[in-house]
Amino acid sequence: MNEKREIKRELSEDVLNLDNLPVGYIDLYEWLKNDSIEIDIGFGRGYFLIGRAKLVPDTTIIGIEIKKKWVRKVIRWAERENIKNIKFVWLDAKLLLPKLKPAQSIKRFFINFPDPWWRTNI
Repeated sequence: MNEKREIKRELSEDVLNLDNLPVGYIDLYEWLKNDSIEIDIGFGRGYFLIGRAKLVPDTTIIGIEIKKKWVRKVIRWAERENIKNIKFVWLDAKLLLPKLKPAQSIKRFFINFPDPWWRTNI
C-alpha cells in the first residue's frame, strides 16, 4: 500500500524541477521547439491553465506551480483531456524566470489570483 502511494507522488521526468533544472540559461526555442510561448505562474488547481491550453493549441504554455500536489493533479487532468501543449514546472517561479531566454520569446504571462500568504507547509 505504501509503495503505491510513493509511486503516485513521483513526477514525470518531463516536469522541470530542482532535480533537473539546467545549469545556466534555458533557451526556450530549443527547449520547447515553438515560437509561440505563454507562461502561467501559480496555476493552482489548473482551471485557467487547462482552459487556455485548449483555446490556443498551437501555443506552448509553461505552467509553473510550487505545490507538488497541484502539479500532479493537473498533469493527470491534462492527460485525460489529451492536452499536449503544456510544459509543467514544479518550482518557485523566481528560480525559473531569470533563467529563460530570449526574453522576447514569451508572448504572454498570466498570474491569476495570487496567494499572498506565505505558509510553511508548501
